[in-house]
Amino acid sequence: MLACAAPAGAEGTARNSEEDQRNLISGLCTTQLADLGASGCTCLAERALSELDENQRAYLILSVVQPDAAEKMPLAKSKEELAAVFNFLGTAHDACVKPGASPADSGAAAPQQPAAGQTTQQ
Repeated sequence: MLACAAPAGAEGTARNSEEDQRNLISGLCTTQLADLGASGCTCLAERALSELDENQRAYLILSVVQPDAAEKMPLAKSKEELAAVFNFLGTAHDACVKPGASPADSGAAAPQQPAAGQTTQQ
């Protein structure tokens, strides 16, 4: 469904408005990172707009909807650029799954609670 909304080339994705990119990233997140829930994915999309440049966002989107096109991007050949995208995903995921960033619709809150009669120690 979202793949139909994506342009054919990386350059087209980079030129999409920030609102289009936010919507694409949030929508893709709900299918790829379901544990974040809708508000967590909105959080991740907002962070992507402020923390990733246009080429990094284009790669992030294309890597899901058109992996072959993503791998042809110059960014895909740069270990540093790829590391930046993957580090962003890990950091943003962790930040957006925390309490307050994604309320009750995130399935991540329930497993963090100890079982009845047990306590967690650190």
